[in-house]
Amino acid sequence: MSSKGMQVAVVTGCSRGIGLAMVSELVKNNFKVFATCRNPASASQLSGLLTSLEQPAAVALDVTDEASIQAAYGTVKEAAGRVDLLINNAGISVKTHPVDPCETAQLTELNRLLETNVGGLVRVTQVFLPLLRASPRPRVVNISSLLGSIGVCKERGALAPDHFFSYRISKAAGNMATVAMSTAITEVEFLAIHPGWVATDMGNSGGRTADITVEESAEGVVREALRPQRRTGEFVDWRGNPVPW
Repeated sequence: MSSKGMQVAVVTGCSRGIGLAMVSELVKNNFKVFATCRNPASASQLSGLLTSLEQPAAVALDVTDEASIQAAYGTVKEAAGRVDLLINNAGISVKTHPVDPCETAQLTELNRLLETNVGGLVRVTQVFLPLLRASPRPRVVNISSLLGSIGVCKERGALAPDHFFSYRISKAAGNMATVAMSTAITEVEFLAIHPGWVATDMGNSGGRTADITVEESAEGVVREALRPQRRTGEFVDWRGNPVPW
């Protein structure tokens, strides 16, 4: 498929959940989508969706592996030559999510989350910068969380003291990465978006029932990403409401 007349998006973490739903939403908005995941061979739902939407095949991308990131960059560069929108959606939680008390949190788990949720976000953005700079209006959306808001945590307490400790830290660090990159790389727009409490494997873990569907979340995230007014270094939710850092 030619990208002529279409914008080009790269989305990480598309094998399920919000990432999978964003593929359809972006196609509705006239994007050619390079949907990535760690192992496309096992992502049958993603592969079927991309085929039905006449999009490129899923691209292998492990955000913690340098060779994988470079290979994905090469694939997109050869096929499209630019990236108009990069959505850093890939993210993980601790194995016991949502239960993760600060007094007993495991450093191995915390470091695993930081490697993916922060290091992966940063490195993918760094590597794809040349393709973003080839766009007339490059944008990077980092999928964040209300749980990463220091302001909300201070105002409301710890949002369940025995829950989310490592995840909150990783998302707060990702928010700082968004702000720091927005001030240093001014030709690119950077936006952190809280996608809502979404009915995904993570969102419904521990017997919980999330507030919104993946389709509702994806529609809101894409709508906020594509607003015509320029804005950078902001933190909003999927409805466009500002979220305190």
